[in-house]
Amino acid sequence: MIEKCEGPVLLERINHLLTIKYGSDQDRMKLASDAMLYLQNIDYFNSPYLSVFNSYLGVDNTSNDENIKSELPIKNKLLAKVIAHEYTEAITLLETQNLDHRINYRRIEQICNIYILNKDFKGLEDLEQRLISPQDSVTHLTEQNDELEAHRRSNLLILSSLYFKGRFFDFSNRFFQLLSEDNDIISSLSYSIPGQLLFNKELLYMILISTVLSLPFDEYESLLYSKELISFYKINPLFPKCLELLSKAQFEEFLNIWNTEINEICETSPFLYQSWITCQHLMRCKIYFMHLKLTNKISVDYFTELFKMSQLKIKEELIEFLDFSHVNYSIDHEKNILYYNRQNSLYKSFEILNKNYDTINDIISLKKQENENMRNLAQEIIINNSRSGTLTNTNLTTITTTTSTIRGQTTDDSENEII
Repeated sequence: MIEKCEGPVLLERINHLLTIKYGSDQDRMKLASDAMLYLQNIDYFNSPYLSVFNSYLGVDNTSNDENIKSELPIKNKLLAKVIAHEYTEAITLLETQNLDHRINYRRIEQICNIYILNKDFKGLEDLEQRLISPQDSVTHLTEQNDELEAHRRSNLLILSSLYFKGRFFDFSNRFFQLLSEDNDIISSLSYSIPGQLLFNKELLYMILISTVLSLPFDEYESLLYSKELISFYKINPLFPKCLELLSKAQFEEFLNIWNTEINEICETSPFLYQSWITCQHLMRCKIYFMHLKLTNKISVDYFTELFKMSQLKIKEELIEFLDFSHVNYSIDHEKNILYYNRQNSLYKSFEILNKNYDTINDIISLKKQENENMRNLAQEIIINNSRSGTLTNTNLTTITTTTSTIRGQTTDDSENEII
């Protein structure tokens, strides 16, 4: 998809592909050459990726020093700021220049792009309030198709901040809400425009990934046969295919798609790559959980084969999963079997009951001892006074109080013992 790129995003995508060692040596040399050709065409080399590109071409970085030091080598100052990763200055230029209200949403779309490049997802989310237009502006937008499309694309870009932050449920939920409000957003996902930051295919895969991760297994089928989504499925046929496979517990077939087509897009995208590792881990945990719902015993080697991972890695992940999810399963490390632990479940229940029983007995014993001490004290006072033949007002008060206390606590003791 790199051939569809132009502008600063071309440099971002090429740098990412070189960073992950994509393709052969010849492929990477061609990518670096394309990046340098773009910089030469605009006569501007102040890119933080310049040394990366030159390293694949065997070029000394000092040969471009004069170009880098140049303050304004190109007419388009905004383009220069974005290429140099001076994103704050770029946004300032957009906010202060060319304030024509007829291109308001196209300007907001550009700002969205810069926030994504800068990984400033908070700033990206804050732009949402600028898309909430008065009702009377709807006619104005429909009369300017370019502005209407920019408004839709900006909505999608702002929504993507939730995905980039790992809030997959919120992203999926908000997308389908957006789709219900404006079904024509499907058309915006059906064709590309020059200089588009996120490819439509990336957005469609983000929707797919976030939905299969956040939706419970028993809800896949109802979503699959939703009549409201027929048009959406036409532009994203992989979405219903994955839902169908998961709803039928055909995990191997699903993972074939997940590990090939979806993996290819996510690994080669500078925007989806960072969250892809998390998505893979969450998907495995979800499949672990689904298997535990279907069976009481399963081999660790089954997961090793299913996920094409080492047994050691699978075991580590399963131990972490069992500890986090608090399900009553254990691993027999000698037999490499994951099994339902009925004894463990009962033991925990008995353990809690025994602990409560001991606590109650300790409280009752303490109360009995306090009562016994009170009785002894009252008896001692009575004996001492009978010997002396006198009973002072103070002693009378003490005896009365003590006796009352004993009677009250004895009553409480009786009640406790009955309970």
